[in-house]
Amino acid sequence: MGSPLVTIIVPVFNKEKYILATLRSISGQTYKNWECIISDDGSSDNSLLLVEQFTSATPGRWKIVSQINSGPSSARNHGIKSATGEYIAFVDADDIWLQNKLQIQVDYLEKNPDVSMLLSNYIIFNDSNLSDLRGIRAKNVLVQTRRWLDMRGFGGLVESTGILRASSLSKDLIFDSTLITAEGLDFVIRWDLQKKVEILPNFLTLYRISDNQLHNDVELITRNASTLASKYSQLLNVGKKTLLRQNAYFALANMRDWRKSEIIIQMFRYLFTLNFEVLFTAFWIIGRNLHAKLLSQNTKKIAKEHLFRLNA
Repeated sequence: MGSPLVTIIVPVFNKEKYILATLRSISGQTYKNWECIISDDGSSDNSLLLVEQFTSATPGRWKIVSQINSGPSSARNHGIKSATGEYIAFVDADDIWLQNKLQIQVDYLEKNPDVSMLLSNYIIFNDSNLSDLRGIRAKNVLVQTRRWLDMRGFGGLVESTGILRASSLSKDLIFDSTLITAEGLDFVIRWDLQKKVEILPNFLTLYRISDNQLHNDVELITRNASTLASKYSQLLNVGKKTLLRQNAYFALANMRDWRKSEIIIQMFRYLFTLNFEVLFTAFWIIGRNLHAKLLSQNTKKIAKEHLFRLNA
């Protein structure tokens, strides 16, 4: 029996600075039976041109689909429609896969047919300092979700570490195109409610943090947090207001540049409205951010060499 085909979906919107490193990390996978669908979300820079130039050498592996700008969730869903693989994996257009990422995940899924979605640990790296690496244990995020305690969790889960069985897909298990941020967390929650979701302890993805990411848009994150709070507050048995505050403070706790005056103003505004539980949550998140020294020296070495080799 041959190796199952994996469809890789890459949503792209104005990522000319990073897209080639992402595509190189895909083409360098030790697992070879894959196709890649690049779903352009109406880019106005040179992203699409760079993609076309890179993929022209091996056109059978790559497929480009385009749409007017509708957001990353819509772009991923657009890619899903064209997928032909037994498995579907996602990676954002500024993130990096380690070389054995697909091989490890496919091997696990082949041995565990009851698992519908597989995630992994991941490494956060600073866009302005490639040596600044922090490990994030994805299990900590999903355990919080499974216990339905709250909605706090880091980005970059399913969006760049996830792989799922195409046979498990259904109309209610695609990305919510009304969300611009937190769409991955929403996606995982819905899968976790209906399917078996597992997490590998391996660090398999490098997740980029940059100044211009949507994660730094306080207003947008708070608005999407309100949407998620409305969607899940009854299910989580948590008041919508508390859930909204937790999301808002999570957004603030994960801002990359604490020195920006508007972020400080937002922080103080939320501080005066938070109860003790939410305040504790905020400092717990901040502490985990500051002390996320989970990577072994060998893992750091491998990740750094991979980043520099790809010119990330």
